[in-house]
Amino acid sequence: MEIKEHPTFQKNLKKLIKKYPSLRDDILREFGNLTPKDIKRKANPYPKFHRKIWSLRIKCLSTGRGKSFFRVDFYFNEKTPDTIWLINAFPKSDIKPLSPKQIKKLLKELEEKSPP
Repeated sequence: MEIKEHPTFQKNLKKLIKKYPSLRDDILREFGNLTPKDIKRKANPYPKFHRKIWSLRIKCLSTGRGKSFFRVDFYFNEKTPDTIWLINAFPKSDIKPLSPKQIKKLLKELEEKSPP
């Protein structure tokens, strides 16, 4: 499965890596072995986005905390199961998740990049 990073994700990650140096490796480790079946089992879909925008809790070794500390939002469309777009990463204590308006804009953009 190919993992792509949206510019929004890259911008947020750049800031977070200063505080949590292992975060990129932790994210790649978690998403590296993810299959479409795992997504349905481990991740939570955002309501109202037709099971295309998902959120997955990950463990960040830099924090020493469990999986509930960091969340990564990503785009996954079952019509193109070979690609995941990472769109946001945030610790639940510091950064708020994307607003529905931001998600709709990203979803439209990503669906244009991912042909059916």
